[in-house]
Amino acid sequence: MKTAVVLSGGGAKGAFQVGALDYLINEKKIDFEIICGVSAGALNASMVAQGDFNTLKKIWQEIKSHRDIFHQRLFGILGGLFGADSVYCNRPLWKKIDCYVDPEKIRNSGKELRIGTVSLQTGEYISVNQNYPDLKRWILASTAIPVTFEPINLDREQIIDGGVREITPLSTAINLGAERIFVILAASTNVRQENKEYRRLIDIGVRSLDIILAEVCANDLRIAEMINANIRSWNELKKRAENLGNKTEELYKNINFIHEKHREIEFIEIAPEEEVIGTLQFRPEKIGAAISAGYAEAKKVYP
Repeated sequence: MKTAVVLSGGGAKGAFQVGALDYLINEKKIDFEIICGVSAGALNASMVAQGDFNTLKKIWQEIKSHRDIFHQRLFGILGGLFGADSVYCNRPLWKKIDCYVDPEKIRNSGKELRIGTVSLQTGEYISVNQNYPDLKRWILASTAIPVTFEPINLDREQIIDGGVREITPLSTAINLGAERIFVILAASTNVRQENKEYRRLIDIGVRSLDIILAEVCANDLRIAEMINANIRSWNELKKRAENLGNKTEELYKNINFIHEKHREIEFIEIAPEEEVIGTLQFRPEKIGAAISAGYAEAKKVYP
């Protein structure tokens, strides 16, 4: 059975995935043949693909503050009035990617890696594989949340966070032949109610993005489960028709079933029950709590 893991985006919420992966890789000894990720999930995916999960865990555990990932640009949000392309600069994150990600190691691993990005020029979703030139910068581009971080110039286009189009790249894993897919979400698809007032533009933007992405992710999973249900029903119908004789069998053969060429996929969804960390909350205590929550949830879902 070909096994895949799909890692969604979510900024600092990606720490939850580290805990879940720790359990699945180190405790359950699962060997993922296909690894797909967008945004924060892109960095996590690349380190898993090259076989350096424990290094990935160390990277997250050594984060002391948001300054290890990004810093605010001069004038912050007001900088946009003077031509700035983002509120924050993610050069610290780039340094980590450049230091730890090893494209050659990924290419030689025998794993299928897919990183999700989007082109501002075409609006198209671009799935980057392990053989792409300049892979490190594509990974950085996948983490470039619009407005928050600057787009990355690649192939004469401005490339941004793949989560804008596909927060959970399920179709990518399915098209690569996955039969069992672990879907590890960085955030719950049920948006938690907040009673606080959002005043800063960046806080309003991040909260709005969280709500949008939660809905996109929930829809992706609903569609996948609906296709599975349709396939099960169709197979049951064919089985019954075969038992009823030739005439009935001829009838279903003439029906054009939309999912005839599809196969049923086993989905194992692992997601936070509640939010323990915010998208930009790169604080040690929050990261530690998210990692612990990810480990506990993975153990509960896949004992």
